[in-house]
Amino acid sequence: MHCNVTIRRLSYFLPALTTMKKNIVISLIAIICCVAASYAQNDSTYTAEMLEGKDWFLLMPTEYPFKRTPQGIRYEATTQISFIYDGTKRMEASVPYYLSTTPDKTFNPSKTGKSTSGKYIIIKYPDGVLCTEILKLTGTELIILNHRNKWQVKFSTTKPQ
Repeated sequence: MHCNVTIRRLSYFLPALTTMKKNIVISLIAIICCVAASYAQNDSTYTAEMLEGKDWFLLMPTEYPFKRTPQGIRYEATTQISFIYDGTKRMEASVPYYLSTTPDKTFNPSKTGKSTSGKYIIIKYPDGVLCTEILKLTGTELIILNHRNKWQVKFSTTKPQ
């Protein structure tokens, strides 16, 4: 859409060029826009090592009116561990997971522990499968997109107070 608007605007500024030259220039600009847009997409592949061994604490939106106890997730070799603190006691629940290069709709248990890179986290819950897309992953920040409800969820390795 943005490329089409740019091309239309440029066509107004090229009146001196012949129609053939104008079409060539516009076609080249369209190709450049399309190539740039394809590179701008998140085609990153992440490794399990980047996720594992850290407590990822859920970052609550600033507009959330109540203070919540620290909670989050932790990834181990084949398991995603959800945790929440009740005072000083930490309660945990675990489910199997694997990384995938595709947004799998069904859980493939044979990939657990073997598929260790991708941009999708595939999780097997008792009530079904959840596919989340990694939007950003650094040493201290994780942002995922929940494909079930389209929510963007942010995590940090820093425990909130």
